[in-house]
Amino acid sequence: MKAPARVLRIPSKYAMYFDGINDYASIPRNRSLDLVAGNFSVGLWWVHPGRAGTWVGIVDQGRNAVRDFWVLTTVGGKGVSFGVGDGSTLIEISGPELPALVFHYITCVRRGRYLEIWVNGSRAITRELTITPALGTYPIELGRRSLDAHYSNQYLSCVQIYSRALNAEEVTWNYDNPGNPVKNGLVLWLQADPNNIKDVDGDGVLEWVDLSGFGNHGKIYGATLVGVVKSPARVLPPVR
Repeated sequence: MKAPARVLRIPSKYAMYFDGINDYASIPRNRSLDLVAGNFSVGLWWVHPGRAGTWVGIVDQGRNAVRDFWVLTTVGGKGVSFGVGDGSTLIEISGPELPALVFHYITCVRRGRYLEIWVNGSRAITRELTITPALGTYPIELGRRSLDAHYSNQYLSCVQIYSRALNAEEVTWNYDNPGNPVKNGLVLWLQADPNNIKDVDGDGVLEWVDLSGFGNHGKIYGATLVGVVKSPARVLPPVR
């Protein structure tokens, strides 16, 4: 019997919109995010509008030509690539093209000697590592590739980073329970909501508040909180 199709969920009534021109968010370096030397996972509730640029940043850590880790849009901006570097060599995998204006739960996992991309709770691609990735030492940026400031036109409703490799059951749980992710190893949890956008440190710059308890708040530079009423995503005017 053919299994029923899974329903794409709405993780939140809101998303952060990045215009692809100059919008991004920056998360300062914190020891809890120095992940690349070990196992880690990055989970994203992500929407692309069908016109994103090529190889531009969704989540990116590093400044050098060979960066620490990255999740970028693929050619045409309709999928994601995931990679790590060791200071001289890059290892990268690319997932499938995905429909525009629909929420997708993307999970990128480094599991020992392997990189994995999961899409909506199912493993999509795996590649074996032939390098030992370098330790992450830079801020993490959302919405742009920090190497060359290539900005991504996208919506992010949720960003999760774990200091370990999620297993299949945990990836599926996060897909099925977008408002209640697995907490074990969770060191960054940004959930789009008006209550989670505030000037935490009083410097006049709004931050996307980290709900993990590790204080990895993201400084917001131009990105806008918008309302989303269904999937495919119909976007409402910016939330003020």
